[in-house]
Amino acid sequence: MKIPKLLLIAMAGILIGQAAYADSENDTADIPALEGFIAEDMPYDGGGDVLLRWPVDKAADGAIYEIYAAAQADKPEWKLIESVPAFEKTADKMKLPFWAWKHGSDEYAVKVSVKSVSAEAETGTSLLFKVKAVKDGKIFAESAIMQASADDNWFNLPRLNGL
Repeated sequence: MKIPKLLLIAMAGILIGQAAYADSENDTADIPALEGFIAEDMPYDGGGDVLLRWPVDKAADGAIYEIYAAAQADKPEWKLIESVPAFEKTADKMKLPFWAWKHGSDEYAVKVSVKSVSAEAETGTSLLFKVKAVKDGKIFAESAIMQASADDNWFNLPRLNGL
């Protein structure tokens, strides 16, 4: 039985495409973990914000940190919330009282509004977050997925000046 050349070419293309797709699914396994990523309630606010923190990597000069969030834990649809250039948005640049945390340049600190993740999200809604470090168009580190919710705080710092 003789198989036409066009059919053989089409079958080879399909097999190569499937192999390339399978390899792209496994690419994340080769990406090193971005260690120390934390997602938590933003301290001293009226609710509605989550604080993301992770250590500064001195080798990340020229990198961009892409912050992703998702509202549904069972089938997350990741949304790019913000892109942060390396060495910007460190903890020493965030306005919080000295007792809230250590204000150093050795840690990134990014405030994320729950409304930027989902218009339906409210205070107390549990959300998922992750960070990817991208340099020269390639992901060189990715954090674990963290879950956090924005909660009302008894002590609301922006309202302090009204006392």
